[in-house]
Amino acid sequence: PSADHTTGTATGTYIYTESTSCYNADAWLVSPLYNFTNLTQPRVSFWYHMYGSNMGTISVQISIDGGTTWSGNLFYKSGQQHTSSAANWSMADISLASYAGMANIKIRIKGLTGSYNSDMAIDDIKVFEPQNMSFVSATCSQDTTLPAIAGQQRQQIMQIKVTTIGNYSAISAGNFGLSITGTTSSADISNARIYYTGSSPVFGTTQQFGSTISSPSSSYPVTGSQVLVEGDNYFWLTYDIPSSATFTRSPSAADNV
Repeated sequence: PSADHTTGTATGTYIYTESTSCYNADAWLVSPLYNFTNLTQPRVSFWYHMYGSNMGTISVQISIDGGTTWSGNLFYKSGQQHTSSAANWSMADISLASYAGMANIKIRIKGLTGSYNSDMAIDDIKVFEPQNMSFVSATCSQDTTLPAIAGQQRQQIMQIKVTTIGNYSAISAGNFGLSITGTTSSADISNARIYYTGSSPVFGTTQQFGSTISSPSSSYPVTGSQVLVEGDNYFWLTYDIPSSATFTRSPSAADNV
């Protein structure tokens, strides 16, 4: 690959098989000893890149006796999986739940080269007990100092930041209860919309959440479905301001999250 997975740059590092003069050869990466006695849903994950016309295979096995014997394949990929050296890495995410409660665990990632064009790479290996995602908090702020402009659409009014913890069994945002509290006249708002920018705190209007609310008045809900990421998730309330809006009046909003 032309870049590692961790940093996405050419100066990053990863592990790979060198197939030059090493045709049809095995390479093993064996973990230290793990104790799963107190775990219930252990998993192993890593990122892999397999670009090459003569690509070999990547497989994963597990040992419950400290490496004396090994299981069959828990994961197996054979042949070219990516279209270029710059293609995005792929993720392997493997449940080890059937080994929960056991000690003397070792995990092995095995690479078998093909012929000349079969350098395969792995990066960001993690053995972990996943934490189910849960809601932490939601905060609202009107963090723009720019004035609303008559005749303009999708103007940033309010940021809604939803924070979660846990990266397994993701939860979704389904409803925002909004109001036009603070707005001088409801006639100055022709449409209200919410947009989602994921973990980016930069305002954008590419991905809309729910439907457009025409002529919002008093309190109103915006209903949709958006799978959340772990950490901070950013939603943005926007207004369309009609050209008839009076500059001496001010649009505003409140959120009952």
